[in-house]
Amino acid sequence: MLEIKSLNKSYGKKKVLFDLNYTFEDGVYGLLGPNGAGKSTLIQIMTGNLICDSGSVSYCGKDIRKHSREYRQVLGYVPQLQGMYEMFTAFQFLSYMAALKGIPKQKIPLEAEAALEIVGLLDVAGKKLSTYSGGMKQRILIAQALLGQPKVLILDEPTAGLDPKERIKIRNFISRIAEERTVIIATHVVSDVDSIAKEILLLGEGRIRRHGSIQELCSQLSGQVYEARIKSEALEKLEERVVISNIQELPDSTIQVRFIAKDENFRGLVTEAAEVSANLQEVYLSAFSEQDGRSGENAGAV
Repeated sequence: MLEIKSLNKSYGKKKVLFDLNYTFEDGVYGLLGPNGAGKSTLIQIMTGNLICDSGSVSYCGKDIRKHSREYRQVLGYVPQLQGMYEMFTAFQFLSYMAALKGIPKQKIPLEAEAALEIVGLLDVAGKKLSTYSGGMKQRILIAQALLGQPKVLILDEPTAGLDPKERIKIRNFISRIAEERTVIIATHVVSDVDSIAKEILLLGEGRIRRHGSIQELCSQLSGQVYEARIKSEALEKLEERVVISNIQELPDSTIQVRFIAKDENFRGLVTEAAEVSANLQEVYLSAFSEQDGRSGENAGAV
């Protein structure tokens, strides 16, 4: 169990985290928020790489700062930036990382092979990292985080810069390795977590705006999400009154639009609107349009 209590952090006069409290148990957690929300700062504190101004992070009841060596033995971390020795082969890189983690020398080859097999790169273990694609390098970073069979796995923007096919691969790997460990994925891409997360935390301007299971979060928008077909000239006015979540141009020059509305002030612009179930992207848009104090499709980006 990983727990954050009354966590605060500032950089000079700018406060970036405000009294955060949360308990993570086994399973996948999605830490969602726009760029600048404080996700990376929170991740750096939870990995022990950054000191908070006040509050604490504890694992199984022990403060990670006071028991840092013990905590690092159960922690796996995938950083946002791909920093690795490009002239190493994948096997050499993982062997080196395993040695840094203090894994006994005789166990390193088996650990490296097992991690490479999990991420689907065992067949190219002898190739230099400089020859790897961005997605393959990201999988190697996940592999190094798995060395030592950590109980806590923290991933900071694990699919940044990857194409859709590689995003799906990474997401599938994360889902497979999540059993009996705590996995925290910090991202601003809803699709990274919407099919695998046990719970979602929406972090905005250093505060937890909403949290809960995807079903719980989506149910909070019950009666507020609609689909309608409108004329193109009505779109701009509709954007001023609601939060647009999806637009599709149809062959007859009309637009199929999906939107979030807390009241029915859109009725003069839309003749027929069908109420539909919300999805996680709409929860995200709703939460951060409230934060920005505005509606319209530019209220959030996913």
